[in-house]
Amino acid sequence: MEWYTSDIGEALPLKFDSDLQSRTLNIVCRVIIESSENIYLSTHKMNFDGNYYKPLLLKTPTIRRSIGIYDRKFKISNVDLSISNIEQNGEIFSDILSITSLINARTRIFFQTQTATTSDDSFEVYVGSVGEVIHNKSEVSIKLEDYTQQKLNIELPTKKVATLPSTKYEDKSNLRAD
Repeated sequence: MEWYTSDIGEALPLKFDSDLQSRTLNIVCRVIIESSENIYLSTHKMNFDGNYYKPLLLKTPTIRRSIGIYDRKFKISNVDLSISNIEQNGEIFSDILSITSLINARTRIFFQTQTATTSDDSFEVYVGSVGEVIHNKSEVSIKLEDYTQQKLNIELPTKKVATLPSTKYEDKSNLRAD
């Protein structure tokens, strides 16, 4: 796999970077929800790396990241996936929810360009976990939480230290050097 580091410091696959420079650009979003049976979604109907991606994504998700250098704050965006819940090929997406819980399922979002032939040619733009699933008759909304947030949000203390007898107020007069 060959990579190129862009001006913004992100490692881009060479094919992806080359396509960004071309006159014609076609970017497709792919989503993989890793559960007992992986769920493959896209904005377009496609077969990729031996998997069928259902064209159920209603829109390309918006992903925002920022780092405040002066205030030292790292802002992590949560991502909303809008998925069609209309029957397609005899299946309704929300039926999956009665079989499998998607909460905390690892989810990966990729952008790929027209010349991508393998996953190595795609740009992985987001890795997170499912935090919330809401659905109605026509749409399923999945809220993803960035994995960085889970790593940074640590409950303290992580360990309890055994209580030792206090020596702070102990009589230390017998410790004088003669």
